[in-house]
Amino acid sequence: STTSLKERMKSECCFALKIIIAFLLINASTTFGQSFLTNDLVAYYPFNGNTLDESGNQLDGIASSNCFFVTDRFGNTNDAIYVTNDADETEAESGGIDIPPTTIDALNEGTITAWIKPDVITSGGLLVKQHNGVDSYAALSIGGTTDGGGQYNDQEPGILYFHPQNGALVAASTSVVSTQAWQQIVVVFSTTSCSFYINGILCGTNQGDFSIPDDLDPSIETTIGCWRGDEFSFTQPRYVGAIDDFRIYNRALCSAEVRQLYQIESSIPFGSPMIDLGK
Repeated sequence: STTSLKERMKSECCFALKIIIAFLLINASTTFGQSFLTNDLVAYYPFNGNTLDESGNQLDGIASSNCFFVTDRFGNTNDAIYVTNDADETEAESGGIDIPPTTIDALNEGTITAWIKPDVITSGGLLVKQHNGVDSYAALSIGGTTDGGGQYNDQEPGILYFHPQNGALVAASTSVVSTQAWQQIVVVFSTTSCSFYINGILCGTNQGDFSIPDDLDPSIETTIGCWRGDEFSFTQPRYVGAIDDFRIYNRALCSAEVRQLYQIESSIPFGSPMIDLGK
C-alpha cells in the first residue's frame, strides 16, 4: 500500500542518515586526533630502533653505550629503548639519551609524555636539563628531586616529581608508578599549575609557577634517563628501565587531550574504560 511504502522509505532514509552521521563523527574524531597529536609538538622520540625525532623538527637524540632497544608494550621487537645505570659507573659510562636543550626551553606552558617500564622506582631522572653551577631545569623524576637550592634528595618511591628551576616549587604526583609494568606518564605545566597523569588518570595538581626559563648555554646537558652534571655526584638519580614514545609539547594539553592520547597510544577504543594505574 501507499502507506507502507512511505513508511519503508522513511525507515530507509533514517537508516541512511544514521550511517552518514556516524561516518561524519568518525571522520571528525580521526581528524581531531591527528591534529591533536602534532599540534605544538616540539619533539617526539618513538625509539623505533633509533633515537630520531619524528616530530619533523630534527631534534634527534644520541644514546649512550648503556642503552639498547627492547620489545615495546605491544610485543614489537626493538621498538622501545632500555636505559641501564649501575651505581659504580662514571658519568661518561651512564645510560641516557642526550637531546638538544632547545627541546625544553623558554616555556610558559608545556607537556611531557612518555611510556615507562621502570625496574627501580626509588630514584631516577626521566628528563633533566642541567646547567652546571647555575640551575636544573624541567627535571621530571621518580622517587626524588632537588631542594630549592638545587641539591638532589631521595623522596617517596614511585612518586613523580617535577622541578622547573631552582628556587621554584617542586610538584609531586599523588599516585605512584609501578615496577615491571608499562604505564603512560604525563606532566602538564604552566605559570599557574602543574598536573600529573598516569594512564590518562589525573594524579595530582599543584598550584604555582612551573614555567621553564630561557637558557641555551652551550654547556647545558639535556638528557632522557639520567640526571647528568652537578647532580650526578650526589645520590645518582639515574633511571633504570624501558622508555617509549617520549613527547614534548610547547603547550599545556587539557585533560580530554591527555585521555585521548592515552587511548590512542594504548590502542584502547574510544569510550572504553581506562585500565587501573600502573597496569
